[in-house]
Amino acid sequence: DYFEGYAGGKGGGIGSPRGNFGDTAHFETIETDANGIATVSFTLPDNVTTYTVTAHSVNEDLYAGVNKIDIVSKLNFFIQSTEPRNVKVTDDLVLNATAIAEENYNVKYEFKIKELDKVLTTEANTNSIATVNFGKIPFGTYHAIIKAQYGEYEDGIEYEFNIIESAQEVKEKQTVKIQ
Repeated sequence: DYFEGYAGGKGGGIGSPRGNFGDTAHFETIETDANGIATVSFTLPDNVTTYTVTAHSVNEDLYAGVNKIDIVSKLNFFIQSTEPRNVKVTDDLVLNATAIAEENYNVKYEFKIKELDKVLTTEANTNSIATVNFGKIPFGTYHAIIKAQYGEYEDGIEYEFNIIESAQEVKEKQTVKIQ
């Protein structure tokens, strides 16, 4: 009946961008001690969301029970971004982010493509979309690092994306000789 949680993850400060955005925080089968108590420790992903912790139990007499609690993972200031998908080498790479906060103020953003060591900056108000255009990027896999800062508040996220040759994919190539 008792759950205890502690903060984990990177926190998203400028020096350590958030990058673990997994849907499942933890899954494990455990056994309790003689008093029916078990301890599990895990680090939450970097998502700003609510996680539901569910514990199922069965004893030797086949009595079963279940308990659920919510763990709210939140920040007073954080950024979110939509990861680019299916960007072709002929397209411009446009990245965006929104700083979420209760108050309205001007936020400074830094967008970086790690592998190209290319950085673009812009400013936008909180709860508004900040957008930058990197132009055409060569075929490959890249990592975007987006940082935002206002006064003492800061957050950063990192994600991977691909620049593709074509929107059509060939899963298997087979050569057939026609006579």
